[in-house]
Amino acid sequence: MYGNCILCDNYAKLNRLYICSDCFPIDEQLLQLARDMIRAEGRMSVFELADRLGVPYERVFLWIQQRRLKPGQFRYNCPVCGKDLLYSFCDCMKNSYASESGGGNGIHPEKFYSAIRIQQRRNDYWDRESRIRRKQKRDIWLPT
Repeated sequence: MYGNCILCDNYAKLNRLYICSDCFPIDEQLLQLARDMIRAEGRMSVFELADRLGVPYERVFLWIQQRRLKPGQFRYNCPVCGKDLLYSFCDCMKNSYASESGGGNGIHPEKFYSAIRIQQRRNDYWDRESRIRRKQKRDIWLPT
């Protein structure tokens, strides 16, 4: 497939990651260096890794998006207290999230899709569909 490389923006033949053949070896070397750093030093933030490698942080996020790095290998720190935010909200930021959701900035708490709310919507949908299908008649028309 041909197109613009996502790293150098040159029009060339691309691989499945949308990277040209000129940029791919360099990207692989940086990725291997990143994996070695994570293995040696443990979990670090995306921004720390980008600073140590000397690459923009968007490239590290791109590796995570392409599933070449696992998101669980990184720390996502709270900007206020420094707590790891990968698995939960921080106590110091809960009040600001609540005030933002109630404000006039277009964020509505009833439209926030958490995993629980998504599962509830799926259950409601399947309950409604099953009720509709129970009411349908199952007539079989046979030619005579």
